[in-house]
Amino acid sequence: MNWRVSSLDGYRLVSNSDAHSPPMLGREATAFMLPSPDYYGIYHALRTGDGFGGTVEFFPEEGKYHLDGHRACDVRMTPEETREAGGLCPGCGKKPTIGVQHRVDVLADRPAGYRPDGAAGFTSFVQLPEILGEIAGVGPKAKSVTAQAAALVERFGPELAILGDVPLDDLAAGAASIVAEAIGRLRRGEVRREAGYDGVYGTIRLFEPDELAGAALFDLPRAAPQRRVPAAAGPGAGIGVGVGAGIGVGSGSGSAPLAAPAEPGSSAGGPAGLDPDQQAIVTHDGGPLLVVAGPGAGKTRVLTHAIAHRIAAGLAPERCLAVTFTRRARDELRNRLTALLGEERAAGVSVGTFHGLGLLILREQFKRAGLDTEPKVADEKSRQEILRSLSAAERTAALGARIAEAKRVRASPLAAAASEREAEVDGLLARYDAALRERGMVDLDDLVTLPTALLAGDPALAEAYRERWTDVFVDEYQDVDEQQYLLLRQLCQPAPPATPGTSFSLGASFSPSAHSSPAAPGPRVCAIGDPDQAIYGFRGGDVGYFLRFAEDFGAGGAPVATVRLSRSYRSAPTIVRAAMQLIRPGTLVPGRELIPARTDIPDALVVLHAVADEREEADAVAAEIEKLLGATSFHALDSSAVDGRDQLRHQLSFADFAVLYRTSAQAAAVEEALARRGFPVQRRAHSRLAEMPGVSEILAQLALSGTGTLPLSQPRSEQPSSVPPPFAEQLLSEGHGCGNETPITVSLPQPSGAVMVAGLLGEAVRRAVAESERAPVQDETHGAEARAAMRAAADVLGPLAVRCGSDLDRFLDEIALGAEVDTWDPRADRISLLTLHAAKGLEFPVVFIVGCDDGLLPLRSWHRGSGRAEVDYAEERRLLFVGMTRATTRLTLLTATRRTLRGEVTACTPSPFLASVDPALLDDRGDVGAARARRKARVQQPALF
Repeated sequence: MNWRVSSLDGYRLVSNSDAHSPPMLGREATAFMLPSPDYYGIYHALRTGDGFGGTVEFFPEEGKYHLDGHRACDVRMTPEETREAGGLCPGCGKKPTIGVQHRVDVLADRPAGYRPDGAAGFTSFVQLPEILGEIAGVGPKAKSVTAQAAALVERFGPELAILGDVPLDDLAAGAASIVAEAIGRLRRGEVRREAGYDGVYGTIRLFEPDELAGAALFDLPRAAPQRRVPAAAGPGAGIGVGVGAGIGVGSGSGSAPLAAPAEPGSSAGGPAGLDPDQQAIVTHDGGPLLVVAGPGAGKTRVLTHAIAHRIAAGLAPERCLAVTFTRRARDELRNRLTALLGEERAAGVSVGTFHGLGLLILREQFKRAGLDTEPKVADEKSRQEILRSLSAAERTAALGARIAEAKRVRASPLAAAASEREAEVDGLLARYDAALRERGMVDLDDLVTLPTALLAGDPALAEAYRERWTDVFVDEYQDVDEQQYLLLRQLCQPAPPATPGTSFSLGASFSPSAHSSPAAPGPRVCAIGDPDQAIYGFRGGDVGYFLRFAEDFGAGGAPVATVRLSRSYRSAPTIVRAAMQLIRPGTLVPGRELIPARTDIPDALVVLHAVADEREEADAVAAEIEKLLGATSFHALDSSAVDGRDQLRHQLSFADFAVLYRTSAQAAAVEEALARRGFPVQRRAHSRLAEMPGVSEILAQLALSGTGTLPLSQPRSEQPSSVPPPFAEQLLSEGHGCGNETPITVSLPQPSGAVMVAGLLGEAVRRAVAESERAPVQDETHGAEARAAMRAAADVLGPLAVRCGSDLDRFLDEIALGAEVDTWDPRADRISLLTLHAAKGLEFPVVFIVGCDDGLLPLRSWHRGSGRAEVDYAEERRLLFVGMTRATTRLTLLTATRRTLRGEVTACTPSPFLASVDPALLDDRGDVGAARARRKARVQQPALF
């Protein structure tokens, strides 16, 4: 574009990458053709052009302000289209954000495509991990992509040489043919460009989506090439399940491996490199199947391949139901199914959470359930209003907990045998439910209890749903609670459920040859999970349902098969061994083993770091991250805190780090230490998204439209078909970019006159912040914290609003049903701060677990006589096991001598669980006595004035 401006002809055009992110180095570069690349040679080439080889660039369309546009209205325009529209956005009538191309057109005095005589050329490349990620259907930082990129570099040389110089025949001979085809298209300039606009990054693609169906990127060594069986076309469209119900297409991408390498010495003859046990699960067509999948065993991949296998064998996609626990897991399942089946057939598979499934049934059968209209999920504001109307004396949190417990007891089959509940609670529950129904609402508990009761009381209806979904797959089965278990039983088996309270062993292992036997009668249900990762007992999860799967689903005479996935394709061997030693005293899987299969990553001891207190703990984490990054500040280099000459075997970025902790309160010190070094973070917990600070205030303002009020509690059948235009065009400008900096593109055009949820959200945030500034407060600090919480909440809700387009109902449902961690962005180049519960299902190259102290792990009351329930030591041990197995390459456990907890300084000792780990596997660091002395010296240092 610069060649079009004649005033720049006197300058030598160079290109350089920002140096803050090592993996991005070389994305833009200046090429020289010199016999000796020294200072004088480079100087001469720049001055005369002799030896100057031009530049390496990324495609300009990737820039997030290349074209004109309006993100809030989902409008992207070329400069010509902007001029034809009179300089106004056709969506809202306001001025769009002007892009770089438009400004170049204004400055240019030459036509597009002009090249000055003698000007050095340029080459546009796409980074190798992005190419591999597009082929595999995962992000460029996925473990499988990183491993494949490293293998290609080791085989063919530097990345730039692979992209531009290595002969395509050599690439085709030593890499997957699809990779050679991609690089050939890149060199020929055959790319699909979707230009960025108004802060939305552009995308460059080398393939159309249908071209990648069945593409094999990660070929296993010594495995004979196999062709995937073409999948049979499913009938028509899907069942019409919307994302608002918690079932449908999502946009997340998980971090579990897309294709696991075969264990050394094993045969990998299955499709896409499945090991024998995985292949047995995928091709199992008999009765009920229980899969015990250890951490990193590739359970999500196996689950999606099993669904794809049955559809390829002729099963209609609409017959499949896949149920999991979080929106993030739902989105990952949906994305992987789309990659395997194609978008049309994958859309026919019902994928959702238990709550989303219950909402779907209630909306389809609301009259049978005794509801007047299709129900909405109660937002937190409405729920709090109802609770306050029931009792002015009792705290709403305590009252809500009492009502939720009473509701679960009432719905339990054991309710008749339980002790009589207080008449007061019965009355409160009746009034609470009546107030919800008056507003056309149900709460989260109702989403499972009401459908379960409905199906139990109407056998014909239950049978209809069983005929609708003949093949049911359940992920994370170890975490189901009683009501989820009962709902699943109604959908899978007409026999009456077993009485809860009895546990059974897991039974014998499943033989890989068992899948060849003919299908037996009974439900085609597959449950997958790991009893040693059952960590939601505090929410009612009961691992006993997993342990008695054979007793429950084999009652009808159908043989129940059990298979254990014992290979870990995630973590380095030492991490696997340490984690297995930690869980062994409390394992629920007799004879459990976990075989480390990763030989392509460095293996190091698990670091056990003792510090004086939480401040030193946070500083230690931040310093180690800076060291592993290779220094991000000149101070770190000048002070010799980091040796800039160190070359890590695997370069890391911010997204490769995670700091895990037992309670959210522990994050403050770590976040502060990282902020001092300018490290970007994304912080998430496992609590409900609707309960996140700042969300309720924003939703209260979202209820207000431009010309009146639109109560969120208004029944959906009475809501107007459209909402008046928003006052603002985008989210709060001053809060923009304080969190996720990787916008999500929405390419589907919205219907004329539709109002985008992102615009409504931006106005709601602006109103909420303004109202907080006007409100009289005694403590200005509290007001500032409230506004910061609103901006943080807006940062979390913004991408969700963009994905929801103009569907406000879907947006509200996602908030009501989702957890805060569901908004975690795997593509953001930020350090992740997560509770141990929130980290479930994720993985990171480098993991720090802070607070490995008795009292935090296991978590116990710090005040005597507090009346808190007895600590579940077994579940707390499992929670630490989950945290340790999130790490792939480096794991650091930190323990402190003392901590400030709830305003009190408390002496601490290391977690008793750590005693189960062999000291030979630990790199014991940190002299607590010296740390205490250092802390004391700092406190006593004389002041300057």
